[in-house]
Amino acid sequence: MMRSRSSGIIVAVDDVGWVDLVADNLPALVGRAAANAITIERSPALLQAREAVRDEVTRRDRTLVLAILAVAMALACVVVFAGIVGARRDFGRRRALGATQGQLTALAVLGTLWPALGGTAVGTITGWAYLGSRLGYLADWRFPLAVGILTVLVFMAASAPPAAVVATRDPLRVLRVP
Repeated sequence: MMRSRSSGIIVAVDDVGWVDLVADNLPALVGRAAANAITIERSPALLQAREAVRDEVTRRDRTLVLAILAVAMALACVVVFAGIVGARRDFGRRRALGATQGQLTALAVLGTLWPALGGTAVGTITGWAYLGSRLGYLADWRFPLAVGILTVLVFMAASAPPAAVVATRDPLRVLRVP
């Protein structure tokens, strides 16, 4: 929307995300001759308000992502522990046949890696595409990639304690249990 004043033209945009784009392209819209005669000013109060809102949204989003990852880590730890306890006889056999505690821990942690990679890839790509369909354009790819990598690391860290517990059990005691 453009309004004319006696000393200039005010250009208003509906979305704050368009301010920089409109300001950068405004000289091209008015032509070469007029572009040298115009000055573009942005409201300092509105720019400060935009920065304050951006900082608040960033803080809230960071807190939300960390809370979701903490819940996911707790749930993953429970699921991995249940799976490892279900395979305790297999781990006991491996231990009795000479596998070290470190090897059993690595086996259990790496057993979590593939499902974590697959689920994270599907979830990240689906979420990014959904967000792109809602926004009308694809968002920056670095944030979903970083969250995906962090999610895989969280799942790997969540699988380490149950894996360490099962690796330290006495193999003879595990094999005797019916």
